[in-house]
Amino acid sequence: MPPSHPPARYEPDEAHQVRRIAYRASYDASVVHDILDSAYVCHIAFIDAGVPQVIPMSYWREGEFVHFHSGARGRLARVCRTELVAISVTIMDGLVLGHSPINHSINYRSVVVHGRPEAIDDRQAKAAAMQSFFAKTIPGRWEDLRAVRDDELDALTVFRIRLEQAAAKIRNEFPDSEDHMPADPVWTGTVPMRMLFSPPVADPRFDTQPTPSYLASFAGKPDFPMRVDRDGVEARQ
Repeated sequence: MPPSHPPARYEPDEAHQVRRIAYRASYDASVVHDILDSAYVCHIAFIDAGVPQVIPMSYWREGEFVHFHSGARGRLARVCRTELVAISVTIMDGLVLGHSPINHSINYRSVVVHGRPEAIDDRQAKAAAMQSFFAKTIPGRWEDLRAVRDDELDALTVFRIRLEQAAAKIRNEFPDSEDHMPADPVWTGTVPMRMLFSPPVADPRFDTQPTPSYLASFAGKPDFPMRVDRDGVEARQ
């Protein structure tokens, strides 16, 4: 039976734990949630007819589940009804520039989730899930739209995966120290980056409508800045 209360920490099987540079891993549920709630696109990996596939998808988190949707008769929907999948989410936070070519990297926040998707087929449940997706992605938009039709709901399938086999991995550091320093010093450090949204652009094919207030002030999802170093992750765990 699934846990009745949200866990403070995930306990993935050994096969789903972070192995390489494990100190950057976090299984703290709040960390996993914050990263998932800050991004917009996931990549879903699966095996179809013996061939590995990866598909980028929009997604959203609702409680202890990651949700996504697909065409009801597509390859992804068929596989998700019977097989295990892996979901990966990554937020790039900057470039890391060291002294040597092999000492360059990126700072990032990431989550990987493994599991067997559960299909949501009931029309009302699908409509409620899609409303949640809009509320978490563009708050206020759902209320502006016409009601979704039954045939539109029938044409898509909503899936959800429980956050059990879930792990976060985060790098937010300067370049690693090196044993072999160059004779001539070179600049080292990081080049931070973040996602920015530009002002809305109206579709010229239709009569111009006033820009709704929720778009005029839209700045994206709340960011999740986090400093993680060699002591920080272990201290939280």
